[in-house]
Amino acid sequence: MANSTIRGSSTMINAIVGTDVGEIITLTGMPAWLPPDDVKMIVQATSKTWTNTWDLTFNCAPESPYEWVSTGRQAPEACGTTPKTRHSPH
Repeated sequence: MANSTIRGSSTMINAIVGTDVGEIITLTGMPAWLPPDDVKMIVQATSKTWTNTWDLTFNCAPESPYEWVSTGRQAPEACGTTPKTRHSPH
């Protein structure tokens, strides 16, 4: 937690320490040589070591493959119906 903004905020410290597998983290303020957009990552594994310092490691993958588009219509399951499945004869 070398960043002074993080050290001064117990709310931010609790959010970072509480991050778990499957959650989305957003990287902001990327270096000028990278595209200016924020980067969303999905946490796949974590490692936390508490000694005289806090060492936190998040193993992540891009979140974008898991994004989905909403059409504004409910899925059949949400409407209380069951989708029909076609079975092919063997």
